Amino acid sequence: MESPVPGDKRFIVGDLHPHWVGDHSQCPNPARCEGGGLLYDTWQDEPHVTPEAVTESVRLATAAGAKIELDRALNPRAGEKVCIGTPHLNDAGWNYVESLWRMAAYDKAHGDHLLHNSGLMNNGSFCPVWGRSMELSHARNTATAAFLSSESDWLLWIDTDIGFEQDALEKLLEVADPDTMPIVGGLCFIEGDFTHDFRGGLRSSLAPTLYDWAWVEPKSGMPGAYKMLTRQDWTGEVTRVGATGCGFLLTHRSVYEKISGWLHEQGAPPNIWFERIPGPDGERCGEDVSFCLRAHQVGLPVMVHTGVKTTHQKAVWYGQEDYRMKPFTPPPMTVLPLPVDQWPKLMVNPNAAADAAHDSPMGEKQPGAMIENDG
Repeated sequence: MESPVPGDKRFIVGDLHPHWVGDHSQCPNPARCEGGGLLYDTWQDEPHVTPEAVTESVRLATAAGAKIELDRALNPRAGEKVCIGTPHLNDAGWNYVESLWRMAAYDKAHGDHLLHNSGLMNNGSFCPVWGRSMELSHARNTATAAFLSSESDWLLWIDTDIGFEQDALEKLLEVADPDTMPIVGGLCFIEGDFTHDFRGGLRSSLAPTLYDWAWVEPKSGMPGAYKMLTRQDWTGEVTRVGATGCGFLLTHRSVYEKISGWLHEQGAPPNIWFERIPGPDGERCGEDVSFCLRAHQVGLPVMVHTGVKTTHQKAVWYGQEDYRMKPFTPPPMTVLPLPVDQWPKLMVNPNAAADAAHDSPMGEKQPGAMIENDG
């Protein structure tokens, strides 16, 4: 029997080598032919399908479909892009730098959310904003606007004095959801409650950035007012809070879009997500708390994943272990945290345009909002 010749229409062409029509004894790889398969008789121009091949094709297709569904179940955020937002003053702590390198390497092997090009300055995975001589809220607004102009799905805020574990992003993405949990932060701590040590220095204590709203009843001629309390302990790995910081905070783009919609309805510019809001005592809240208040205003929960641990560089690197040794102890009071449905809402401040123009380094008019007291 003559040898197969490429292009000879008397032969069936398989996936990798030609096969004889009929007698397979001369086939260069008879073991493959005996197993059957989808072969094309180029003479007849019709496929020859064996029952075994059909069964095997169905099995492989079923297995492939099952694997896709399993991958989606195990990693519902697969394929979604994350942009890192970092306000800075032209420097950063080494804990931030090393943690960022480790997280990027870990993510490349596990989730691949970070190292991408999504249209933001040729690199949609990173949005640093130089903040010298710039109010922090303005720097965050600038970074947010840049993020929204890219194709990234999530914005991960990381401050330059925060250290974190290599799998911190993956842990946040495991619980985050664009619809039900679009704002999830890591467990961070701040230094506060400063007192003199009478030796020319200061003593301080630590407090977690877990804040709840409470209502202080009228007393001694003072009107009732909302008050934000620092939580001393927490239960559950993922907990809802009235507000948290932006030291390590994952946010979905839909959060900013919803807040922009509400701002537009109130006649305010849509890009003042972090503009500071006057608190119940008249002092303006931080830009991070102000952002959380706006999120609550549009019905979005703010969550903290207490299993995502960070350190905060101050005079030392503070973390959860240090908090146990020197916890924040609030002054004695009988005020209890309020349920979510009793948290304060916002109202537009008619004087915010002038206030924002005065504070903005660009002289921009940026109307904000204020907390509405019932007392």
